[in-house]
Amino acid sequence: MTSGPTDRRGRGPGRRAADTSDRLISQVREANEALVLATLRAEASEATFRSLFDTMPQLGWLARPDGHIYFYNRGWYAYTGTTLAQMEGWGWRSVHDPAVLPDLEAHWRTCVETGTPFEVACPLRGDDGRYRWFLTRANPERDEAGKVVRWVGINTDIDDQRRNEQQLAIALERERLARSEADLAVRRKDEFLAMLAHELRNPLAALSAAQHLLAQTATTDPQLLRQNAISERQVRHLTRLVDDLLDVARFESGSIELRRERVDLVAVVADALEDTRELMVTRHQEVSFVPDPVPWWVSGDPTRLLQVFNNLLVNAAKYTPDGGRIAIRCVTEARAEGPWARVEIEDTGQGIAPEMLDEVFHLFAQVDHSLDRTGGGLGLGLTLARRLVGLHGGEVHAHSDGLGRGSTFTVELPLIGAPAVSVAARRPRRDASINPRLVVIEDNDDAREMLQAILQQWGHVVEVAADGEAGAKLILASLPDMALIDVGLPGLDGFEVAQAVRASPLAARTLLVALTGYGDATTRGRAIAAGFDHHLVKPVTPEQLALVLSKRSF
Repeated sequence: MTSGPTDRRGRGPGRRAADTSDRLISQVREANEALVLATLRAEASEATFRSLFDTMPQLGWLARPDGHIYFYNRGWYAYTGTTLAQMEGWGWRSVHDPAVLPDLEAHWRTCVETGTPFEVACPLRGDDGRYRWFLTRANPERDEAGKVVRWVGINTDIDDQRRNEQQLAIALERERLARSEADLAVRRKDEFLAMLAHELRNPLAALSAAQHLLAQTATTDPQLLRQNAISERQVRHLTRLVDDLLDVARFESGSIELRRERVDLVAVVADALEDTRELMVTRHQEVSFVPDPVPWWVSGDPTRLLQVFNNLLVNAAKYTPDGGRIAIRCVTEARAEGPWARVEIEDTGQGIAPEMLDEVFHLFAQVDHSLDRTGGGLGLGLTLARRLVGLHGGEVHAHSDGLGRGSTFTVELPLIGAPAVSVAARRPRRDASINPRLVVIEDNDDAREMLQAILQQWGHVVEVAADGEAGAKLILASLPDMALIDVGLPGLDGFEVAQAVRASPLAARTLLVALTGYGDATTRGRAIAAGFDHHLVKPVTPEQLALVLSKRSF
């Protein structure tokens, strides 16, 4: 009997089969051992999770891959007052708000099916029957093959945070509403002041025109001359009060604007002195001012700068007794950023208490609280002076050695180089070189009559209309050289009149001048857009009229 083939070690087929069986047995044993070890590790991991969950402050739970929850930590039972028998599987639904439960359950099933992380904020009922908000997050744990083996969920109490956020949202909404109401109140105040100014300026325009006509009447009667001078001063005073009120409203709403150019500051101070000199003369006050013959150029709005020094000089005259002294000094000083101008207005008046030196610049502040109110005014002049100078990049300061010892107000502004043309050469002139044909459209009877009388006194041919529709027809029919149009007209307003005129090529050469009690930038912009060439704020002075009639811009 021949033997079968042997391997190189002399082992036959039986031995090789035995070796193969041993290897298979060994592999099975190793696999079983690996499974046991994995099971042990999983059990150890599970125990670790349960141990950790029982010590954490949040509510924790574990679920099978299909979403069946089989473990809750102690925090869950302590908060909900439930047991595992009540909660296992899908029992958790009983402690959730029924209003959100359908969406919550649908979201959880979707995450289980897709294996995507679960996150939702919802109310959870506690053992006391009250609901608190929790942020619930659950993440899937996967094996090496990427298969979900369980879900780990944590519920974090966010009720206090949510309430704080809600309270903050409520507070923010209340603040927004308050700001909205405040903005509305500001708009209504601005609209009221603008309307008030318009209504006040209509009678002021008539008074100013009548006073001008009276001044032109030839008379040597001292009493009439004195009464006319009083009338002129009071009209100017009323006009200044209206302007100050409107300027305060513009500052408060942030709508004040500057029309900057190069201005000779010394010339502005001289003009302000000329404007207020009559007040000082009537009070027999001695005024000293020696202007520098060399121009001091600043970048600024000449009208606003004139307003600053008018207010400061009027303030000095008001609070200086009859026979007192007012001195104006202009000096320059070198600073690191360049040369500055300093204008000092010193008086021998009632002075200012130390605690009031800054207070005098506050809105509506009055140094004199006595009942007689001899000085008059609303306490706006110094406020406007400081704010206007601030817009020009300068400063205003007050100094006094105390009550009864006078005061000094100082304006400081940065200087710039000289312009090519002197501002003084552009000052208004009352005489005009031409006498154009004019149309006046004004619904206020007195204002219309007085304006017509002044223009006719200057030798012009003047036609008038009392409403917008009649005025537009008059302009298109007569084609005047110039039309002065009140913007607040009945029927067609002044803007619509201007648009109608500008739509006709025949009236292209007619100069249109807006007359308005609204001196704000919005009205001026509307006037320009409507086709006006000039915009005059009531009451219009004879100088302004003469300037426009000479077809020169201002």
